[in-house]
Amino acid sequence: MKRNSFAFSVGVVLFSGIIACTKGPSGNTGPAGPAYTGAINGHILLYDQYGDRLDAGYNLIQVTLKGGRNTSGDNNGYFLFDSVVTANYSIAAEGSGYGSTLINNVQFINDTLYQDVKLSAIPLLSNL
Repeated sequence: MKRNSFAFSVGVVLFSGIIACTKGPSGNTGPAGPAYTGAINGHILLYDQYGDRLDAGYNLIQVTLKGGRNTSGDNNGYFLFDSVVTANYSIAAEGSGYGSTLINNVQFINDTLYQDVKLSAIPLLSNL
């Protein structure tokens, strides 16, 4: 009788340990939400090596949306990615003479998302 009692106790402990280690649901789950389409746009903000705002050269800046879509700014620094679907994106901006900018985890849900990008000129090295 002692032997059966011991085996039963060991079985209960093992079973309890297994149940405690299994991962249950982590919250409400259900079907994925609908995918919407819209636009991501914004302005390119350029700064010189001293931090002063520049008002030209926007069309020389390449703005890239994750997935390989590229555009450049217009004469006023405005850029646009249309027909964007619901997702998280990364936006990169670069141009000759400027440090590059990367903005991760831009969450686009629907309609229009405004996201400005800032770039600063790479300081020129002077001959000392």
